[in-house]
Amino acid sequence: MEAALAQSHLDEHNREFAADLVTGSLSHREIIDEMLTEFTVDWGLDRQSAVDRNILRLAAYELQYRPDAPVAVVCNEAVELAKKYSTAESSKFVNGVLGNLARLPRGLHDAEADEQAESNPNVDEA
Repeated sequence: MEAALAQSHLDEHNREFAADLVTGSLSHREIIDEMLTEFTVDWGLDRQSAVDRNILRLAAYELQYRPDAPVAVVCNEAVELAKKYSTAESSKFVNGVLGNLARLPRGLHDAEADEQAESNPNVDEA
């Protein structure tokens, strides 16, 4: 990630934002994948293209863990990424999943993860 950001033409603010999206999505990946699985029952993560799956992960991170990110902007950007980098049907799929995810209270899954960690302190967080 560092090498890609160093080669980018992003200013410092946008470089930090991009780094946060990547590191945040990775650090909350298990919870994000559980959320996405709730809304893709007939189209599990293993059946999704890598592009769609990762667009959804980034957007889910923003929706759940970045309260400063406007919901409509997050969803629109994700749909535009799907249009540009995936299949013709992907934008509709991404839009539908994020439409459902956007209805959840922000930070909901983070609070659940905190409760689980408190109730099971012996779990390794690696």
